[in-house]
Amino acid sequence: MEQKTRKINFTVEIDDNGYVEEQLIKVLGELLGSSITDYQVLPDTSWLYDNDTTFRKLAGLKKKAKQEYNDYLNSKL
Repeated sequence: MEQKTRKINFTVEIDDNGYVEEQLIKVLGELLGSSITDYQVLPDTSWLYDNDTTFRKLAGLKKKAKQEYNDYLNSKL
């Protein structure tokens, strides 16, 4: 029988501090090991969102597309 897996994605907001991030990676690595398949540091886009109408429009489109994707996926599972 094939073992089922579960994919979990979460975002954590921490202080802009290299030590804190290093400790987070260390703890996650100890707990989850090679099951971590992706790790990204997301850029701070608050200035763009506040000052760039094109970026704000794109962010809204991305959010809407993500919601539609998730709604569709959840309706099929």
